[in-house]
Amino acid sequence: MLKFILGETTKEHEEADKTEKTALSDFETEMGSVEDMSGLKGAEKQMQEDLVKLKADLAQARKDLLEKKADHKDTTAAKEAIEKYIAEIKPGCDFIKDNKDDRDANRATEKAALEKAEGLLKDTPAYKKAVAKQEDKCAGDCKLDTTSLKCKVCMSGDSKEKYCGKHPGTPGCV
Repeated sequence: MLKFILGETTKEHEEADKTEKTALSDFETEMGSVEDMSGLKGAEKQMQEDLVKLKADLAQARKDLLEKKADHKDTTAAKEAIEKYIAEIKPGCDFIKDNKDDRDANRATEKAALEKAEGLLKDTPAYKKAVAKQEDKCAGDCKLDTTSLKCKVCMSGDSKEKYCGKHPGTPGCV
């Protein structure tokens, strides 16, 4: 009976060793190796690399979000400041727009008054005397042509450069 038990135990032991070797081989095949990226070890390594990349992407996305929030805050503040400024100047703009016709009429009246004053001044003896004196002074420059640049410069009492600066486009002015 002991021999039978010993034989059966030996068979069971050999069967268990054989099963263990098969299981170990299956386990190693399933796990694979990290070097050739096969099996579960390769998948684990790939997932760890993916996790590192995803964490870096998440950190970058959070940084971008913070920058965009800061930009939004600055833009909103600038927009509110502009809106406040527009609200402050609106009454003045509305006044100018609402009173444009009156302002144009006043400007026309003022221009007419100034032109009349100019005419009255030109009719005074003192003005006429000053013009005659200037004409006498410039008689040499103006005797043949009162439209020449030299005559106009003399009559204005300015230098040629100053006269040309005030009257751009006059022939002879550069």
